[in-house]
Amino acid sequence: MIKRNFAGLIASLLMVCSFATFCLCGCGADVIELSPEEEAQWEARQIDLYRDVVLSDFSAETLDGKTVGFEDCFSGNTITMINIWGTFCSSCIEEMPEIVKAYNELPDKTNIITICTDAGDNDKNLKFAREVMDKVDAQFLTIIPDEHLKIDLTDRTDCFPTTIFVDETGKTVGTPYMGNCEKEGYLEAIRECMKAIEHQ
Repeated sequence: MIKRNFAGLIASLLMVCSFATFCLCGCGADVIELSPEEEAQWEARQIDLYRDVVLSDFSAETLDGKTVGFEDCFSGNTITMINIWGTFCSSCIEEMPEIVKAYNELPDKTNIITICTDAGDNDKNLKFAREVMDKVDAQFLTIIPDEHLKIDLTDRTDCFPTTIFVDETGKTVGTPYMGNCEKEGYLEAIRECMKAIEHQ
């Protein structure tokens, strides 16, 4: 019994460490290969994390100091893609040009915003986040999460980047996308979310 419990503890610790490394390095990195069962468990957990998200009550600043809320981000848009990233995440930064390309080819009544989780931590992070966005000439909003966005969204995020999709009420649609992606992958996800709403 003792050996079995100890072995189970070691297995659990290894799985947690694998997930942590997998998330912090970015899902596009070839660091840890999960078994099909582990991957299914992890994906199910991620889906559950965002299942009940409704972003309707926030007032946050953008990287350039403007205050934005629900109306600025979601009003009039059938689907808004929200990319959650951090200045510590190389995979997040590497995919920004693809997000810009997707933004430039968005279908009607859709939008993209990003949330930089640590841009508000200190001046160094804020400066770096601005440099990342300036380098790719991002025209979409990049938000620094306020307390509402932290509680409702970013505090539950443990994989970077994570991308979710919300409808015009701020409620999640479809499933979250963990890891970096290319332009066409994001555009296809947006189109699928729009179809899902049309068939409701």
